Amino acid sequence: MYGNTIKTPETETNNPDEIVAYIDGSYSEVLNKYSYAVILFVDGEKIVYSNSENNPVVSELRNVAGELKAAMYAMLFTNRHNKKSLRLYYDYAGIEMWATGQWKAKTHLTKSYAEYADKMKKQINITFVKVAAHTGNIFNEEADRFAKAALHKTGKDLSRTSNLEPLTESNQEIDKSVNDIFSIVKGKTAGVNLNILLENGLIITDEELFRWAKVQWKAEKLPIKHIRQLKAYYDVKMESFVIGVFSDKDERVYKVRSSEWNG
Repeated sequence: MYGNTIKTPETETNNPDEIVAYIDGSYSEVLNKYSYAVILFVDGEKIVYSNSENNPVVSELRNVAGELKAAMYAMLFTNRHNKKSLRLYYDYAGIEMWATGQWKAKTHLTKSYAEYADKMKKQINITFVKVAAHTGNIFNEEADRFAKAALHKTGKDLSRTSNLEPLTESNQEIDKSVNDIFSIVKGKTAGVNLNILLENGLIITDEELFRWAKVQWKAEKLPIKHIRQLKAYYDVKMESFVIGVFSDKDERVYKVRSSEWNG
């Protein structure tokens, strides 16, 4: 299957600098994991990449997390492989709407996606093509199957044609780059006392950070009673506290340098 040249109206292109990609995401409530799959057609040949992750913060977006990450992967893959154009087939409207500004990105993750898409659009030409989900489009359905299958795998699935150069190092670079962009609050979570010892001898707990973050949240006229989850970690490199506050409709990530902390 993967050694054959694929030529259909959906995958064929007259532009040697264009990559055609189909993407999809999935989510398992039982596993609390999201996954994604990307089917890429490069120079008439086919590559499939899929992966699953259980970042508890990113998983708040359920299958949308996978959809966004798949799109970012396709963009970065195109750029890393020195192609100038990407034709991106998707079934979740936000992929195009947030990337083109037709939807206003309101959360940290969607803003990160929109910013990343803007950056990529300066380097490659991206054509978005909406596909109706579960309507028999062969490659959309295949991406869906790969994404669902990835939920039950601990590693990555990479199928590639023998005529293409090995992609192991490139994939590691792509995955790291996408993760760096996509990750927000990671590390310590709510309920785990951080007990950060500052140079001045003060010990800061996560509860103190959460109280401070709630003040910032309230200052934005967001109801305290709507808060569903708080997470925090200490960024050693930036010497800053990072606190995530989440409700069903909003999320905020607040940062404060430890040298500026006054509680």
